[in-house]
Amino acid sequence: MKKLIKKIVYLSLISIIFMSCGEDDSLETVIPTEADASFSYTVDEENENTIHFKADPTFETWFTHWRFGDGTTGEGLEVTKTFFEKGDYNVRFKMYTEGGAVNSSQIIPIANDVIDDSNLVSNGSFDDDSGWTIVNQFEATNLEGEVTIANGVATFTENSSTWKHMGIYTEVELTSGTYQFDMGMTFTEINDIWGEVYLGSNQPVENQEYSGDFQVLKAYNAWDCSPNTYSGRATAYGCDSNANPGRFTITEDGTYYLLFRTGGAKYGSDGIVIDNIEIREE
Repeated sequence: MKKLIKKIVYLSLISIIFMSCGEDDSLETVIPTEADASFSYTVDEENENTIHFKADPTFETWFTHWRFGDGTTGEGLEVTKTFFEKGDYNVRFKMYTEGGAVNSSQIIPIANDVIDDSNLVSNGSFDDDSGWTIVNQFEATNLEGEVTIANGVATFTENSSTWKHMGIYTEVELTSGTYQFDMGMTFTEINDIWGEVYLGSNQPVENQEYSGDFQVLKAYNAWDCSPNTYSGRATAYGCDSNANPGRFTITEDGTYYLLFRTGGAKYGSDGIVIDNIEIREE
């Protein structure tokens, strides 16, 4: 009888210990709030377009992620970002902890455009049509689309709502490494149309659809993405499902051809307007 009582007491103590451990573990997991993911920033003393961001969470993080509002991203608790165009950027910091994921954001005002030589696309600002070639990506008999390059933009217009497929391309010299592509795009009420960017070592040919070596960016697609009216950076539009839209890697040095093409039925009420095409080395 005494042995039975001792056994019961022993098992009860073990149960209490395990229950206590479980209760303690649950108390240690705290769900963070937006305030815990807050971050600060300072403007660089030498370049006011360069911003230094710093997050100082009170929780141990598993992973951190920044979105800078221009299609580019970063990782880590301290990051530095240079903005090349003036505007208000919605910068977002997200952290993942044992208690879950939480994020915060701030609007960062950038007062000036930056003129620099880091853009590897010559005449990416379309000061004129030099360096660019207009190419019909459809059959030779189709004359329903036109392209003009002037005054800082390339404009794709239509002669009718029937099918057309127009493109523009330029040469870029690239060495092995990782690059980021982006451009501005504006359109109004497009329908039955898509826009894509390709890079290849072979030169595009008139009246033949060009896919190059790979697709750099799925810029827009009226069937898959919305809205059908937009003005902003192509990587920020959200049509490309890649984790880092516009980012690509080159393994061999050489001359490459960068091509933007847009095909479909309706280019919208004001046509497709492209500007500020850029490739920058990461």
